[in-house]
Amino acid sequence: MKKRILTALLTLCMLAAFMPCAAVAYDEMKYGDYLYYRINEDGTSVTITDCDETASGAITIPDKIENLPVTRITGSAFWDCTSLTSLTIPDSVTDINRRAFHNCGSLNISVSENNPNYCDIDGVLFNKDKTEILAYTKDKIQPVYTVPLGTVSIGHNAFIDCTYLTNISLPESLTDINSEAFYGCTSLKSAIIPNGITLIGYFVFRECSSLESITIPDSVTIIGYCAFVGCESLTDVYYGGSEEQWKQITCDVSNGRLLNAAIHYNSAVYDPITPAALTVTPSGGGYVLTAETDYDGDAYAAAYDAEGALISVVSEPFTDGTATVAPDIAGAAKIKFFVWTNAVQPVTLAEEITLN
Repeated sequence: MKKRILTALLTLCMLAAFMPCAAVAYDEMKYGDYLYYRINEDGTSVTITDCDETASGAITIPDKIENLPVTRITGSAFWDCTSLTSLTIPDSVTDINRRAFHNCGSLNISVSENNPNYCDIDGVLFNKDKTEILAYTKDKIQPVYTVPLGTVSIGHNAFIDCTYLTNISLPESLTDINSEAFYGCTSLKSAIIPNGITLIGYFVFRECSSLESITIPDSVTIIGYCAFVGCESLTDVYYGGSEEQWKQITCDVSNGRLLNAAIHYNSAVYDPITPAALTVTPSGGGYVLTAETDYDGDAYAAAYDAEGALISVVSEPFTDGTATVAPDIAGAAKIKFFVWTNAVQPVTLAEEITLN
């Protein structure tokens, strides 16, 4: 009996002795003004777990904390950091959760050139070889976006809840659009899926409530579960093949909004207008945009302050190759101009105008 009691007491003492070490390994601690971290289970590396939602301006993630390498950014780490404008990621970070930057609409991401797994293109997070876009975090300051040519995959959740995104241009190099890619993009008006895509996976355009038209190539053979659920404005589907081909697509019954839209068969995906085809001329209190095209659409002007934060966006109908836009330029340092034409990939950037 005494032996059992002694054994129990020794066990409790041993547990008590080890508890402080376990607490150090698992407790979340603060670094600097905004970041939180945790020492990983192996005791040899660190994970960034959270960032204060009041964080603003620029943050640099250190390559080491407590003399241990920072190797991971966990899911939800930077959720709702809406005032954060710049994040620098060191080469030590080799694992970034795909939902780490949810609802960071003004964030430019910069990745160390020596990072083995990740890179950035114009402030957008990509994998190292620039073939997969992983997280678009600039929809508030750049609501019209062209995915770079050479990208082959839209990552899972890459544009999730980008509520300011109005237009997206997808390159001909694209072969995969992963699940939930554009889930919750409530301002997205249209999308052109390039030739070669065979699967529109589950939840890809779910809750894109402003989506009015979608162009689908005849290469698509499967439209997955709830891919277009919540697309309450969807009225027109431009399909690259015949009616007979359309009927051969395996389309989940949950996509009633898509199936009940007007299907325009044998619709071509037209060549894009190049940025050089768009000219911008100051006129009075606005700017005249002109382009050599037979297609109408919408013209946008986005004004930004000196730090790159969006001040205002205005749009006007683009008809007969021209439009006049008058953005609010109070406090603006530069203006970017965009044109989105019907059934055509957009001119995503004219010459950037710097204001005095």
